[in-house]
Amino acid sequence: MNNVKYYWKIYIPKHIEIIMPLKVIDLYCGIGGWATGFKTVNKNHEHFFDTIWAIDMWDKATETYAANHPETEVVTEDIMKIDIDSIPKADVVVGSPPCVSFSSSNRLPSKNVNLGVTRVERFFEIVQHIQPKYWAMENVKTFLRHLSVINGIPEEANSFVLIGTDYNIPQKRHRAIITNLRIPEKRITDKTLMDIVTTLPPPTSTDNPDYKKHHRLIEVKEQHIGRLFTKKLLKKGAGRVPFPDPLSRPSRTVVATASPVGRETIVILDQRYRPDKLRYLTAREALLLQGFPENYEIVTNSNTTAFKMAGNAFPPTMAQALAETIIKEHTHHAML
Repeated sequence: MNNVKYYWKIYIPKHIEIIMPLKVIDLYCGIGGWATGFKTVNKNHEHFFDTIWAIDMWDKATETYAANHPETEVVTEDIMKIDIDSIPKADVVVGSPPCVSFSSSNRLPSKNVNLGVTRVERFFEIVQHIQPKYWAMENVKTFLRHLSVINGIPEEANSFVLIGTDYNIPQKRHRAIITNLRIPEKRITDKTLMDIVTTLPPPTSTDNPDYKKHHRLIEVKEQHIGRLFTKKLLKKGAGRVPFPDPLSRPSRTVVATASPVGRETIVILDQRYRPDKLRYLTAREALLLQGFPENYEIVTNSNTTAFKMAGNAFPPTMAQALAETIIKEHTHHAML
């Protein structure tokens, strides 16, 4: 009896496709907003996505990406100069071309829309070359005004705007999406800026990595209060914003270059440490507002650079919603 061998044969119906992990490449990857969202989805869907390759020309961003996503090959290079044939084939192509050329908050004379258009067209050139099943790129809402001058957009392209509060972050951040996917289901949050601020202990006056890196206290200087009041509440043409920012509702958009006296800078009154002192949002709080996990590693000692990383990032919760849309569409097609 011990010499008897048993063989099991599993029959899989012909209409069922065994779904392997979809390979993803991440263009203009930044610090990893797309990859973090896709990785979150993997926790609930048994490794549905495999982000195999990412590229960005900003070395601090790619160092941070690599530190948090060691499973991905991360390239630090200008995507405009890279040999397109060296980019690996993938099932999914995502990306975040630089938004500074399209942003309404950029009023500098040096603003170059043509440069922004060129980098967006490079994204679509790579999509056409790789021919992925699914693709998506994101940018600022005002980017949509320039679609008519952008070459190479695939015929199946769909465009829409996502708002942070509809996708599980308490931030009124608008992001334009160009994709061959349908708009993802909403996950409306009732969280507020207070929920983010109280996730962490009050910031300290030193940036101690053992405590909470990039959660450093920066108070508003007395001489800056009047200028902030004028820019936020009195300046004509730009629209008024609250001062200080209320903690009882979602925050305004986190920006990458927050001037100490800028209209877009988020200023709060944190009564946990000083009921009479205004302070700026910390870089770590900005990352939480974007939807990054509390333990996300930021590879820089500069608080300014950390804030730039946070403000430039694509919210992982929005990436997660788009990834879940891919899962639904892919599994649906597999059953046909």
